[in-house]
Amino acid sequence: MKDLNNQRAIAENDLRVHESEHGRESTQQYDNKMYLIKDKTFDDLTTTRHKLEMELASALIEDKEKRIQKFTEDRNAVKAQI
Repeated sequence: MKDLNNQRAIAENDLRVHESEHGRESTQQYDNKMYLIKDKTFDDLTTTRHKLEMELASALIEDKEKRIQKFTEDRNAVKAQI
């Protein structure tokens, strides 16, 4: 009977060790997966942000060029009247 209790205690201890290892590995795997997902999400956001900033900068430059051209045409029209 003593031998049976000893084997039972050893088996329960092994089970606790394996459960602990499984929990630690599951947590580590989850953390790694979340890191990869987060990294991909931030890469997508950075790409989208860069694209939007470039579009806005291009639109701003075009608008400034149109304003400068209109100003130059108006100034030349005034010079022609003088």
